[in-house]
Amino acid sequence: MLRWNGFPYADDVAASLTSGPVGLPGAVARVDGDYIYVRLGRAVLRLSARRAPARHKAEAAL
Repeated sequence: MLRWNGFPYADDVAASLTSGPVGLPGAVARVDGDYIYVRLGRAVLRLSARRAPARHKAEAAL
C-alpha cells in the first residue's frame, strides 16, 4: 500500500497509471471505499490518500 496526504491526489496517480499515452497497457483502476486499486496482471497497488475534491455538476460538464 502506498499512502500520502498531498498533491498529486490518488485519483490522479491512478489515472496516470491506467491512461495513455504514458499509462501501463492493461492496467485498470477500481475504487473501493477509501482505497483505489490499480491492477496489472496479478500485481496490485493499493492507493490510500486524500482524494480530489468532488466537482460540481456544472464543472464536470465542461
